[in-house]
Amino acid sequence: MTYMSELQVRTLAEQSLWQCSFKVQAYRDEHAQLLNVTLPHALQHAVPKRKAEFVAGRAVALAALQSVGCDGIDIPIGEHRAPVWPHGWSGSISHTDELAIAIIRPSNEVSLLGVDVENLIAATQVGSLMPLFISAKERKLLAATQLSLPAFATLIFSAKESIFKAIYPYVKTYLEFSDAMLTGVDMNKKEAYFKLCARGEALFGSALTLRVHFLFEDGKVYTLVCAK
Repeated sequence: MTYMSELQVRTLAEQSLWQCSFKVQAYRDEHAQLLNVTLPHALQHAVPKRKAEFVAGRAVALAALQSVGCDGIDIPIGEHRAPVWPHGWSGSISHTDELAIAIIRPSNEVSLLGVDVENLIAATQVGSLMPLFISAKERKLLAATQLSLPAFATLIFSAKESIFKAIYPYVKTYLEFSDAMLTGVDMNKKEAYFKLCARGEALFGSALTLRVHFLFEDGKVYTLVCAK
């Protein structure tokens, strides 16, 4: 199939991530049927890029579920476009414009699960984009990381995306980037640390500190929240 590459399994923080690359320009609607992915009604008339990303993400997630014996299932879109996972399973999906990843875990083994992958923000755009998701206080932590500004900015953006996916089942709404704050980064452990701010705590129902695992590779950053 020219649209998607073979599925691969990689490891981040001892957790298995399923992934594949895909080519938007090669996508055709018949690929969804071939991959046993149901295109929801809301996407029937979407642009090919949106369909290609959705189908790749669902195909990777279905492969992960099939690997643990969940066959002949679907992952429909729920409220706020969140994936609806089979009973007994938790999962998370992310994609760039050419890579899709997914993680699944038994629900009784995790309480928080979220994954994200992002292409590094271009150096020419980082100055204008950073204020949208990084506070002045968070930016002060850049020097200790020895990361470039684009790498640091992309890490924080991606980490907050993983956090918001992980706590969505509890808050049932979208959070703002200001609802979580970076408190530290350990480059040796490849971990970033966050806490929920006042609004985030109010929505979640209690104070919460989070550890986000990260990996830089091939011009991308992968981030993962996985907590019991």
